[in-house]
Amino acid sequence: MGWRLGLAIVSADYLGVGCRPLPIEKPFDEGSTAQAPPRAVAATPGTKKAKPFPVVRWVAILGVLGMFGCLGSVLTLRVAGTEAFEIEGPSMEPSFPNGTRIMINKSAYGLFLPFTHEAIMSWGSPAIGDVVVLHSQQDNIDVFKRIVGVAGDTIEFRRNDLYRNGSFVFATGVGIPATGEGGGGMVCLEERLGDVRYFTVSEIGWLGHRFPPQQIPDGHVYVLGDHRDRSNDSRFFGPVPISRLKGRYSMTYQSGEIRVHCP
Repeated sequence: MGWRLGLAIVSADYLGVGCRPLPIEKPFDEGSTAQAPPRAVAATPGTKKAKPFPVVRWVAILGVLGMFGCLGSVLTLRVAGTEAFEIEGPSMEPSFPNGTRIMINKSAYGLFLPFTHEAIMSWGSPAIGDVVVLHSQQDNIDVFKRIVGVAGDTIEFRRNDLYRNGSFVFATGVGIPATGEGGGGMVCLEERLGDVRYFTVSEIGWLGHRFPPQQIPDGHVYVLGDHRDRSNDSRFFGPVPISRLKGRYSMTYQSGEIRVHCP
């Protein structure tokens, strides 16, 4: 029996798996001056400690987004919203004197890109009596005129009288307009095109030119200024493509210099 026990102890020592007690870690004494042994922390390979996103970066990002949002809003208004125009010259007196500032509806007839003069898409139907802004290729400027003829109409001037489809456009004399120069020299008429009424003026005795009948082709309109003897319009540059109508008059936000006023 004794020799078997001895053999077992020798075999265990030889194999390194003897019955020796495992070393026990002594608890750290808080009152001791010795430093506590560092504890190993298992680190996950490839991971980094998260850092808070700086507030300055958030402010910069929000600022950039706000700037693009503002530019987008301005571009949308410029392309499909409203736009301000100032009328220059006497061609639309007495209703729209020189210096009048107006707003137009840019999306009334089509879609224009900024700084272009032709619509990339056209829609809607201009109506008789509409007051519009269009680009005059003859003068290379934007002008403000009234539509008196649409596709299929025939427009003619006899002396100073407007005829549409062979019928005289009814006009009633309302007297001599008051002017900034003290009055006189012109006659004021009220014209009617369907349900639309408006004033026109022309110099007394002005007979104008005779313009032969002209039929308005598809996709075009015929425009005139209300001050007939002071307007460069379709009588001289012909019917205007609808694609050049930049917008329809919406409102007046500042009156101009009232030089001619019908009674």
